[in-house]
Amino acid sequence: MIRAKTHHYRYVGAFREMKRILDSGALGRVTHVLAEAYGPVVLRPKRTTWRTDKAEGGGCLYDYAAHPLNLLNWFFGAPAQVTGSVLDQVFSEGTDDQVMSTLRWENGPTAQLSVNWSDESHRKMSAKIAMIGTNGRLYADRQECQLYLRDPVEALPGYEAGWTVKYTTELTDETWFYLRGEEYSAQLDDFITAVAEGHKTARENSFRSAAETDRTMAMIIGNAETGLPVGEAPTASRPEPARKRGWFRR
Repeated sequence: MIRAKTHHYRYVGAFREMKRILDSGALGRVTHVLAEAYGPVVLRPKRTTWRTDKAEGGGCLYDYAAHPLNLLNWFFGAPAQVTGSVLDQVFSEGTDDQVMSTLRWENGPTAQLSVNWSDESHRKMSAKIAMIGTNGRLYADRQECQLYLRDPVEALPGYEAGWTVKYTTELTDETWFYLRGEEYSAQLDDFITAVAEGHKTARENSFRSAAETDRTMAMIIGNAETGLPVGEAPTASRPEPARKRGWFRR
């Protein structure tokens, strides 16, 4: 089950800025990530619909969790190991309404995934990613990207020590047409441009990246069904060496 719609978050300005900040190395070594998505989809027991039919809609995992997972794949690649996964029912009888999991990367962070589509405290789906690194903290959702830096980094001009907040409106490039939302328009424009220019894949999206997200979800399913870790435990990353000031060894 490969769903192209999971890719449109890669075209949200705040998440694109998060990717740029990560690639700059300004956050230092990323140690922990929290990926979340909540929304009011299934709020009471109901008769079977395409959403509650696992074979047709895929449940909360495929409909909601696929979005933050696709962003994690974009940021860090495929996880080395998945553990502690729970596909839980709240109101649905035949599928999952909430998803929790722990993902670990080789030479990368540990991420907690928390997704629930039976959360009426949200008016509509809300996805967000938060990260902690050795040089600060980074947060993004559809509206804004917030970065806290302990020390400014030359590779990331415009961000000083302390908090800097940038909004999606200032981070989003204008598109030549509008369809449903800026991110959907940008995604379609990227695909059309790739076809017109004869490229094999679009700038951000491809069947390869879609398959990578599907494989990540398959790891979560396998872990939830067996209770056993899926994948190999990554090598523990070593802490950055402490800076020595004012002394030396003879």
